[in-house]
Amino acid sequence: MQMPSADPKVLAQMLDVIIDGITPLCISRHSSEDMPVNPQQAITVLRQLRETIQSEQHPGDGLSPTEVTEIGEYAVQLFSNTAQILQRLSDIGLQQQNSMLALGIALWVSENSGHINRLESLVDTLAWLANRLTEPEELIELSDILGKLIQAVGPAISNDLDNTNPGRPWRILNINRGIVATRTHKPEVMEEAFLALISNLPQDAPGFFARGMSEMERVGYPEHVRVIMKKYYDDYNPPTPLH
Repeated sequence: MQMPSADPKVLAQMLDVIIDGITPLCISRHSSEDMPVNPQQAITVLRQLRETIQSEQHPGDGLSPTEVTEIGEYAVQLFSNTAQILQRLSDIGLQQQNSMLALGIALWVSENSGHINRLESLVDTLAWLANRLTEPEELIELSDILGKLIQAVGPAISNDLDNTNPGRPWRILNINRGIVATRTHKPEVMEEAFLALISNLPQDAPGFFARGMSEMERVGYPEHVRVIMKKYYDDYNPPTPLH
C-alpha cells in the first residue's frame, strides 16, 4: 500500500493527480455552481502549493519554521475543500489520494521544523491506514510516521491541558502509535512508542498497558511481545498491597 511521503517530487505528483481529477468539473459552469468550493479556485491554490513544495528541495531551504507552519495550516483547509469537491465525483481512489496527500504535507511540515496545529483529519486518515496494514515493514514505517507527527504537534495541543475528553485527537494519535508499534512485534519499536506515550499521556499509560495485556491473551501475541507489555504493565499497574 502507498505510504505517506514528504518527498517534494512525490507530493508534486500527488497534487497533479488531484488537479487532474478536479479539472473536469471546471468545464461546465453548471457542474460547479452549487458546490461549496469553486473547483477552479481550488486548482489555482493547489498549483500554488505545488510550486511552493517543489521550491523546497531540501529541509530548511528558504522557508522559516513559522512559514512552514503557516503553509501546513493553509494546506489543511485546502484539502478539506478538495475533499468536498471530490465527493461530487464519487471517486473513492481520489478521495483516499487526497487524504494521503494531507498526511504527506504534514510530514513535510515535520521535516521542515514546522508545527502541526490541526490533527482531526490526520488522525482519521492514520487510523484508516493502520487498519489496512498487516506487513511488519509497513507497520514499522507507520509507527515512525506517527512518531514524527507527534513530535511536530504544536505546544497548544501537546501540552494536553484540557485532557478530559478521551476522544481528543492528541490522545488518539499517541494511543494509536502504541497499538501500531505493538503490532510490529519489534521490541525497539514498542519501547520507543511506549516511552513517548508515557511522557505525553501519563494519566492514560496504566489503562493502555492494562488493555494491552488483555490483548496479549485474546490475540495470541508472541512471547517476546508479551514480555515487553507485561514489563510496562507491572511498572504502571502495581499490585494493591493487602492490609
